[in-house]
Amino acid sequence: MTEAWSDDLLLSVPMIDREHREILDRATDFGGAVDAGLPKKVLEQRLAAFIGSVDEHFASEEQLMYASAYPDLEAHHAEHNRLFTQLHMVGEEFGSGKIQPGGALGLFLRVWTEQHIVGADQQFGGFLKETGQLGLAGG
Repeated sequence: MTEAWSDDLLLSVPMIDREHREILDRATDFGGAVDAGLPKKVLEQRLAAFIGSVDEHFASEEQLMYASAYPDLEAHHAEHNRLFTQLHMVGEEFGSGKIQPGGALGLFLRVWTEQHIVGADQQFGGFLKETGQLGLAGG
């Protein structure tokens, strides 16, 4: 499995970049476990760890959006809800056996994460920089 992180994903918002790196590391960890043929119980634990990291990140990111008076908070929150619903559905379907472990699932987790980072999160990072509020995010 390739390394999860790429500097192309940097927002230059330290707190968010740390969380993104952790999420992508967990996605890579899951994909590596699939590639290694580890038992389903281990895969379920690693998928749950990925989902937990995403949940924590969305909560902390939304707190930062609120604190910075981000004008697109409502739309970003709606995207988080949509994405998190998708992710929970994947987790449930994996647990029930409807989705089988495979490289496609690991790739889905990585692509899903990267698309959100380079889309909505890039916009939020730009807002923090433009408004001089990077200090709110530990930067």
